[in-house]
Amino acid sequence: MSMSEAPLPQRAFRAVGMSALSERVAAAQEFVHGPVIAWARRSPLHKAVLGHSVHPERRIGAVHALGTDISVFLLLGSLVARIRGSHRVGVRLGLAGNTVAAGAGLLGGHLAFNRGTGRRTAGAA
Repeated sequence: MSMSEAPLPQRAFRAVGMSALSERVAAAQEFVHGPVIAWARRSPLHKAVLGHSVHPERRIGAVHALGTDISVFLLLGSLVARIRGSHRVGVRLGLAGNTVAAGAGLLGGHLAFNRGTGRRTAGAA
């Protein structure tokens, strides 16, 4: 199936997985979290399960992680705005946070179910 024949959601996921921006986000996250990942790989608890996926999955995962981070801060901003009495701003921030969280969840579900990144085999457990 060519890219133009694929359904719109598949074309959108492929576009995210192939974009240069998502590669830069993945590289920045790898730079920031690299020491923790290196430590985890050296730890006695590591069973060859930790680490990064291969390119398109890694980029989609980076956008998924960034989306969840953004949604948390939007929802936190919503809470702060409502506590300060700005109900209208709080509602808008809450709606934006939930929208971003839904998009990030869609990407995470695509990774887990369609790309198979969440599958575990008997040998990996």
